[in-house]
Amino acid sequence: MSLDEVINSIVGGDDGHDSKAQELKAKLDLLKQRTEQEGHKPTQVEIVEGIRDQFELISGSDFLDEADWLMNAITFTTDPISSHDLITAWRDYISANPGAEPFDYYDYPILEGVAQWYVNHYEEAGRDEKAMMLRALAVYEHLIQAVRGREADPEYENILSGNGVAILYLYCGLKMFERAKFYAQLLEMEHVAGRLDDESYDWVSRAYKAILSDEDKRESERTALGQITWDTISDYQRKNDALEKRLAEVEARSRANHPDEFQKAQEKLLQRFGHTWQLLNSTTRNCLERAEAYSSPPLAEHSPDMPPSSVFKAVNSELRAVLFQPRGILHENLLDQLQVRSEASLLVEYHRASPSLPTDVCLDVASALVRATSGKKLPQRIVSKLEALRKHRVEADHSKRTYKAEDLRRFLLEIMSDDWLKQLFSLLHSKNRYVSS
Repeated sequence: MSLDEVINSIVGGDDGHDSKAQELKAKLDLLKQRTEQEGHKPTQVEIVEGIRDQFELISGSDFLDEADWLMNAITFTTDPISSHDLITAWRDYISANPGAEPFDYYDYPILEGVAQWYVNHYEEAGRDEKAMMLRALAVYEHLIQAVRGREADPEYENILSGNGVAILYLYCGLKMFERAKFYAQLLEMEHVAGRLDDESYDWVSRAYKAILSDEDKRESERTALGQITWDTISDYQRKNDALEKRLAEVEARSRANHPDEFQKAQEKLLQRFGHTWQLLNSTTRNCLERAEAYSSPPLAEHSPDMPPSSVFKAVNSELRAVLFQPRGILHENLLDQLQVRSEASLLVEYHRASPSLPTDVCLDVASALVRATSGKKLPQRIVSKLEALRKHRVEADHSKRTYKAEDLRRFLLEIMSDDWLKQLFSLLHSKNRYVSS
């Protein structure tokens, strides 16, 4: 069974599902038409219901990617928002529209998607950047309040740890340090409980220390949090070294014992990536083949953690080959000097609202990307996917909880169900005339 077939089996395909999907799509199409008409605009209650319907139709973390019209239609996106009202702002918006169904803890995927939409669009022309970041935080605050006390529930245990670092970044970017300290303390407890990985907690810890050390300084003298660097954790590096050895051994055995699966994986990837496939370096291709082969039975049954590890390594491999010397312009020892642990993390930190990289490094990364992509901007959607990929990889390789089949299904839906990887690699090879625009 191919990766596409696995995904189709996950998202459904029975007649009942198709019928329901068609009903939802027709309902949303009509709602969209009404938002574009004068004199018969839908109510806020209908728009909020439309957001729920959009999630039911897509059922993925990126369910709003193709539904900007929905988010632009809610007054929460256009009304002024105050930093003093963050804690209750989203709840107040829903309450101000009688008939709108409140959002509770079980609606966490919808709330995550709404908050992420504001993060993804705060840099757009015509947007008030600060206001958009405040709106994201307002929705995140509602989400965290809804799930507090449920951290021990397996279904909700990773919500605070999974979103807390993004919340902390936003508060730091807005220089709202008191609230940032609160979340740093919450995340410290998540780390102690084993729900926040070492890499994320390392930044949290240093951000917290920087906030405390700056509290006694005048506002004009405060050290920018963007200058925070990360220390190397030797134990983390040892784990990575052991993982690399394990991957090499497993791949050698798997290719010998399952040649057909790897051949099919290669053929499928060649078809999916087209001309771009031949431009990728050999390590990238090998990792993607491994991820594809392990995404379906029989290999997926005994190593569901292999695809996220392999895709993460593939992305790092290609970023290293394109952006770093001798082909790129970034110095080969840059990650060691910054104590950033992966090429993907470097790219994510560069695109953060409040990056943890020094200004000169940000300029170097920008120059490397411009050179590789012929000046094309990396879409926020790809950055969000990189962040999601990093989370899956941490869950697979560094979490105390075993990565299971249901986690792999979630990975396939959230990471492998669209063409963002092809788009990323195509952008990195934009200078090659054989890659279509």
